[in-house]
Amino acid sequence: MQSSTEIKNIEPASESDTEQETKTDRELQLENSEDPFTVEWIRNRNQETTEAFAESPLFKKLNAEALSCKIANPPSFNKGYLYDFFKEDETSLGIWRRITLEEYRKQNGKWETLLDMNALLDEEKWRALVDPELHLNESDEHWVFNGAIHCPSSSNMLIQLSLGKSDEIIYREFDGEKKEFVKNGFEIYEGNFSPLCIKWCDSNSLWLVTPFIHIDLAKKNEWHYQLVCLTRGESLMQAKKIYNAGSTLYAIETYYTNTHSYLLAHKSLSSLDNKWILIDKNESGTPIPIPCDANLDDFFGTQLIITIRCDWKITSELTYKAGSVISVEITSITDPALLKTALIFEPTDLCTVRKVKSTKNHVLILLLNDVSAEIHQFKFKDDKWISTCLPLPKMGKIKIISDCLVSYESFITPYTLYHYDDETNSLEALNVSPSYFDAENFQVTQYKATSQDGTKIPYYIVHPKNMNLDGENATLLTGYGGFGDARLPYYLGATGKIWLSEGGTFVLANIRGGGEYGSKWHQAAVKENRHKSYEDFLAVAADLITRKITSPKHLGITGGSNGGLLVGVALTKKPELFNAAISDGGLLDMVNYSVLNPWGGCDWQNEYGDPKDKKMRQYIKSDSPYDNLSRDKHYPAAFFFSATNDVIVNPAHSRKFADKIKNMNHSVFYYEHSAGGHRRRGYPTSFAFQNALIYSFLKRQLVDNKQELTIEEFKMLGMVLEYLLGDKPSEIITSYLAAPYRR
Repeated sequence: MQSSTEIKNIEPASESDTEQETKTDRELQLENSEDPFTVEWIRNRNQETTEAFAESPLFKKLNAEALSCKIANPPSFNKGYLYDFFKEDETSLGIWRRITLEEYRKQNGKWETLLDMNALLDEEKWRALVDPELHLNESDEHWVFNGAIHCPSSSNMLIQLSLGKSDEIIYREFDGEKKEFVKNGFEIYEGNFSPLCIKWCDSNSLWLVTPFIHIDLAKKNEWHYQLVCLTRGESLMQAKKIYNAGSTLYAIETYYTNTHSYLLAHKSLSSLDNKWILIDKNESGTPIPIPCDANLDDFFGTQLIITIRCDWKITSELTYKAGSVISVEITSITDPALLKTALIFEPTDLCTVRKVKSTKNHVLILLLNDVSAEIHQFKFKDDKWISTCLPLPKMGKIKIISDCLVSYESFITPYTLYHYDDETNSLEALNVSPSYFDAENFQVTQYKATSQDGTKIPYYIVHPKNMNLDGENATLLTGYGGFGDARLPYYLGATGKIWLSEGGTFVLANIRGGGEYGSKWHQAAVKENRHKSYEDFLAVAADLITRKITSPKHLGITGGSNGGLLVGVALTKKPELFNAAISDGGLLDMVNYSVLNPWGGCDWQNEYGDPKDKKMRQYIKSDSPYDNLSRDKHYPAAFFFSATNDVIVNPAHSRKFADKIKNMNHSVFYYEHSAGGHRRRGYPTSFAFQNALIYSFLKRQLVDNKQELTIEEFKMLGMVLEYLLGDKPSEIITSYLAAPYRR
């Protein structure tokens, strides 16, 4: 087999390079997953949490119900086949399989198995990859399937795998006809979350963007990128250098039409400072004269389809509005003065573009119309684009999977796969995923709250049709608000079965920082304006209370990753609004995020600001949840989740926060998964277990209304008892304040 190639990390800035506050020994220990103190700390916290919840009949019921709810895996489509990753039960590691469209339409169509993950585990149980210590020798460690990159000119593909305990990816070449890994085929080990982009050049070579080819390119705390062509049989060091972009090359895209193939390199310093270069067969780069904030979407024949983020002035008489989708004739790019363009779509204040995909006869554009997805098809006729809307339901999430597959789901409608016929412009429902709760009992409503600066913030609420507006509804509020990621309605599945069906209410807030209304909605809450995202979330919480949908004693909040940061800020800023808070893999120590998560790079700095900048550091600290905890405040009960091998958000964020708030004698629960990484890939039992913990906790806090006495209230109670009973109650108080959880 061809020797594996590893893309190594460049050394991040050391802590001495930044003006970090002095950390305590305890903090340093909790940042080290291998420190014996930390190992014991995790074991104790997990034990306390499982003892508090996991032995109850309620937990066992919720866990079983959560396990029964499967998450729909969208198929992919390539060369006439639908590809799907299928898990029959919890003992199965899954099967990568495919089926023709004709067979898929049949009630019991025949699937063709390509790769059985259980069989792969048996075959490679003791196979070392790159590092001799990296092998499958633990009972809970196995290969996790993460997708495939198909070769356009053969049946081969690059299978993306990770070890069960890791977020790191290995790419291995697989023969789709022989249904086996290619002997001496391509095998590339990604390493520790390195920026890496791989595309097929032809059946015997790959295009790669890699930050590490020649050691002399590596600089401290800075990635350097090259575009290389790796030919079969070569090591990465032998790969032919095509384009050197210094520290700015971010990704490449390849496009194949009937008459042309295109390779485009994307240089990016930030989301608003991009350059696209057309790489020709002579290995030279031709800059594409489009705005630096433009996103290259697809090709339609010889027309390049782009979306612009700022106004683009072509001539004194022609200016395209920000957010517009435009076609650019690729043959005209060599002379900007002769650039030939045409408007495909122009947005409105409430309508923005999410995705563009070309088909044989049309350009499909996925739009968000006031946070409700739609697909419009555009046909080029008489030098202009004509639009029609595909007949899909509203108030849901739509995905364009390929040029012939789209999907729809909503909070109460299961995932539905449609075949799109480009010739007849028709849609055919191919498959509807199982329903896990009775949708007839619920309705979805969209409201808008008013944020602190007057901006209207939309949010969806899923509630029983007979809901009383008396402030007594147990309500779970979630949001994200970061990186331009639009959070849309999705089928609630397990949440519907174990929360909605038990009388709960669910709320999704579409706050700034996300992409629900385009780039401006995102840019309105980055860096020094980050607080607007938090204000929006708190405004939605206040609006729910004002409308008497719920009240603080019945309101809980939850979020993951950047959403976990959102929960942490809400918890520390306005604890009086909530009775439960759940953060999963959240960034919580924001002053130190660039040290704890050095691989976040410029994307994170463009989002949160650079803590090394003194002025920005003070701003970041003003909202950093870890730095704003107070012993004197009364916080609602909180629950923190993380994973030991999370290489995207360091679990030290959650550990340190949980430890700090616990030592302030506030009520807190913590659980750290040993495997699965940031996304818990390949571990459905972990998802079910966590869901059972979460909804046991929410029932305790929001339904049964377990509320903690503040320290002051408890001391006052102690004084009364001491007056009545003598000195013994003081011992009770001391024991109470030292307990891990106050019930």
